[in-house]
Amino acid sequence: MRITHSLVLVIFLVVLNPEVAFSHSVDLGVSESRGVFGVSKGGESDLAKLTNGSRYYPHISLRFKPGESGWNSWGYFLELNAGSFDLHKQDNYEDEVDYGTSISGSFAYFTPTIYYDFLKGEKGANFISGLGFGLGYLEAHGDAILNRGSSNERITIETEDLSYSVGLFFELSDQKWVLRMSAYASYSSDKEYDYSFTDVKAVIARRISW
Repeated sequence: MRITHSLVLVIFLVVLNPEVAFSHSVDLGVSESRGVFGVSKGGESDLAKLTNGSRYYPHISLRFKPGESGWNSWGYFLELNAGSFDLHKQDNYEDEVDYGTSISGSFAYFTPTIYYDFLKGEKGANFISGLGFGLGYLEAHGDAILNRGSSNERITIETEDLSYSVGLFFELSDQKWVLRMSAYASYSSDKEYDYSFTDVKAVIARRISW
């Protein structure tokens, strides 16, 4: 599902803006991905955390000539992704435990991201780090035990919301290879609880430029 949704986004972008098809490079590799669904309420954060452990996916990303801010070493780009999740284990601070709970759903984020290049292309290398804030979508249903709070209450979750997204990433690259770590989160809420899904990724990829 993750790959299908990502391809739909790419096709949509090509139709919307044909210049996407003439991107100056593409990254081909493997990503280690970990999804984390969180439940919070008011000032109490992380009442429950569900995860699926690490999963591996093929990684394909089109790269455009980065936007330049006019300031030396600063730039910007758009981070887009969509996918689905099915989580069955909860974090109890020390381990991931199967309490018989599960959360399924889908997410998407469209996040303008500003970055800074620490190496500035010296010796053909770049080390960039960025922070983004944008539009997020989260739909989730299932149940969870508030094992990280004081009640250990089991709650039923049924939420869908178009809200906001935030993200952080680090990337080290040269002319041929890319190593990237990122965490982008989408948010939702109902009358009682706030929810988040964080897409955590580590990527190693071969960069092909033209």
